[in-house]
Amino acid sequence: METELKVTVLGAGHGGLTFTGDLILRGYDVTLYELPRFIANIKPILDRGGFEIHGHDGLGKPLPKTGFAKISKVTTNIKEAVEGVNVILVNVPAFAHKEFAEKLSPELEKGQIVTLNPGSQFGAIEFGNVLKKKGVDIINEVILCETMSNLYATRKFLFRNENLYRVWVMATKAMLPIAAFPSINTEKAMKVLQGLYHNRLILASNVLETSIYSMNAYGHPLFMILGAIDMEAGEEPEWSTFDERKKGSQALNNVRTAVRKERDALLNAMNLEVKEFRLYPKGWWDPPYKNEFLPPPYEIGGNKLKMRYLTEDVPYGLVPVASISRMLKVPTPTIDTIIQLASIINQTDYWKEGRTVEKLGINGLNIEQLHRYANKGKL
Repeated sequence: METELKVTVLGAGHGGLTFTGDLILRGYDVTLYELPRFIANIKPILDRGGFEIHGHDGLGKPLPKTGFAKISKVTTNIKEAVEGVNVILVNVPAFAHKEFAEKLSPELEKGQIVTLNPGSQFGAIEFGNVLKKKGVDIINEVILCETMSNLYATRKFLFRNENLYRVWVMATKAMLPIAAFPSINTEKAMKVLQGLYHNRLILASNVLETSIYSMNAYGHPLFMILGAIDMEAGEEPEWSTFDERKKGSQALNNVRTAVRKERDALLNAMNLEVKEFRLYPKGWWDPPYKNEFLPPPYEIGGNKLKMRYLTEDVPYGLVPVASISRMLKVPTPTIDTIIQLASIINQTDYWKEGRTVEKLGINGLNIEQLHRYANKGKL
């Protein structure tokens, strides 16, 4: 039975807690792991023995199970977290992938499946490179996958007066492309993972497809940069994504169209099909759902321009897209400009910090070699 699978979730952020709570309430044996330096973040879970999860599937229907998720094991010991489990779900920002790969590699066991949720741009390749250097066989012994996006649109909230986390799910994806690295293992992984993901997984050709299509990089940085002055004046970045006025902005739409044209030119150059994925259920953001199911407002705090919509989605999203485009001689002037503006705004060299083809070990590969590497895990 699927619920006999033992699952470990790495990372106790929005996505990590959502996966944990959803799976527990559906009957799975789940362990939650967080890095030792973030133990304060999981203390309420340790104190209360769990947390609450609420929300819906995107069309006004509640999740299959909601309420208090009682968790049996929460740990900061990585060996204890992954020993004897079947599936390891990595739910951490892209800038933490490398650190988690290094911690995880000595503890992996034959037959385990590791999935990045999501891989952002080329996360599985970066993760896989670390595992291979540490002696892990990701072709024959351990399966490594990445999804195109997180399964959930979700947020966690700490109710301090109750010392209790409540997770609020706004939607689950209607479909979710997944690929293994190498892709020869994708179908085998999907058979095991499908139930964990509410049967929403669909087959991607390989991690080149899941990477180039990974959605956050083509949205978040655009409205952050165009709205930078508003952010400095106190507007919350989280809620500007749901601002109907901004969604209808011609300026934003013009920039988004230019970015997508550059992305599509890269897809064509890489012999990948240009298509439109409707990841969310149609109508998930239409009234009355957006009024009834939107989670309570909260403040990011601090420098709002230093949040992950720039600090993650630019260096680990747009930079790798621009880097591989340069290698393949595909012009990306709009994407390059966004990277440059983000670097200036935050006084950080995101080109230097980000994932590049050199760091990924794929510099100089041609189209055929890139696909061979993605499909077979070796050249």
